Amino acid sequence: MSAQTLLGKSNFIVIATKYLSISIEESLESDDILLNILALVDRRVGKKRI
Repeated sequence: MSAQTLLGKSNFIVIATKYLSISIEESLESDDILLNILALVDRRVGKKRI
């Protein structure tokens, strides 16, 4: 339940904007789960990186 409150609509917009401005490596290494998810679905990330 607490995880759902952390991922609100406005928070998603902030994280998505941050994702677009940082590198894939930074997104993968981030502590933010949403940044990790966005990086994993990016097609620039291959199987070897995961």
